[in-house]
Amino acid sequence: MNKLCKICSENNHKYYCNIIGNNICESCCTNYQLNRLTSKWNNFIVNNEIDDTYKKCLSCEGLTRTSGQKLYLKKSFSVYTFFYKGKFIFSNDINECNEKKIEYLKRIGCSDYYDYFYLGEAYFDLSKTKEAIDAFKKAESLSNKSSKDLYFYLAKSFYRNNNFNNAKSYLLKSIKIDDKFSQGYRLLADIHREEENYNESINYYKKSLENIGISKDGFFNQNYFGLAISYSKLGLHKKVIKTSKRFLNYFGQWEQNKELLLKHKRGEIYHTNGEFNIFVLTNIFRLMCLSYLELNEIKSAEKYIERAKILNENDSDIIKIDGIIIGRKHNQKEIQEYKNTINELKNNIENNLLIKEMHSSIKKIEKEVTQNNILELKPNFCGIGLNLNNLIQKIDK
Repeated sequence: MNKLCKICSENNHKYYCNIIGNNICESCCTNYQLNRLTSKWNNFIVNNEIDDTYKKCLSCEGLTRTSGQKLYLKKSFSVYTFFYKGKFIFSNDINECNEKKIEYLKRIGCSDYYDYFYLGEAYFDLSKTKEAIDAFKKAESLSNKSSKDLYFYLAKSFYRNNNFNNAKSYLLKSIKIDDKFSQGYRLLADIHREEENYNESINYYKKSLENIGISKDGFFNQNYFGLAISYSKLGLHKKVIKTSKRFLNYFGQWEQNKELLLKHKRGEIYHTNGEFNIFVLTNIFRLMCLSYLELNEIKSAEKYIERAKILNENDSDIIKIDGIIIGRKHNQKEIQEYKNTINELKNNIENNLLIKEMHSSIKKIEKEVTQNNILELKPNFCGIGLNLNNLIQKIDK
């Protein structure tokens, strides 16, 4: 006699659930893994919250589904999946997806290039850099041909560990395979910038922009950040302003964007990249303002600090810059007397605009479906995750 699911008491059980310590059907198991809980879970999940209890799923038979199985979604939903060797794992949380991906790969036993490549990819996305490097190096030892993607992952991993020599070595290997590899040029530029080789970094940022093409990612505008910072380090203030304006062109009209971002701050609307855009624009405006001050163009400096104040009026650096502008307007001091403060403010901006976490590419997979739709999962939708809001909070601290 078949036993019924302990959650719904309707369907025959399919697995033994580590969460509830009892039998569960496939449907209820799927709902748990997608954080789609009903009141029937109240006896097993405190306050209907999952937190990290999903880790109990890692040792469960229900962790994976076979290629013939489908997920039935009742409403619009975002799902991350990894399909490999006849089975797949899934989650609506990118970090959980990568944890499950690692567990699945360990279950089948890594033995070939792709096993270790996907293992390294998951570790990298979880910021477990040492484990990522070990897996990628193993993949490299098993490969009989050069791989741009593998070399780029190794470069990014070594860069995270501040091993610039190894990072540059693998970047040059990836660029040798694809001489139009925009992301590779950009990371190479960032490394040269951190090594204070500013002219070299400028050359690579320009190469990255020249070769955006199909390798363009969500952070291609970071080239303009890098260029602006390198120009600033070289004292080329007019080029800082020109480069910053090129970046601002991608944001469209200021008045329109200002209203959207202010509504987001007030909670009247939700803008997907609202916090990120406010953060980036604030720093670009500050950098432009300081460059205008260096050129003694007070009115232009005032224009951009006012924009920064609109987005982030309580920022201490903005208050300092505003004080310098007021002092210059009243001829209290020559610009040279503000030099130390200006340099300190520039360093703050430069550190903000080029944070290593921002080098992680985002592959946000969203599948919009209606109540009657059925989603059949396809290979390797599990991408690289980055929570921008968490990143901004980390910076603010």
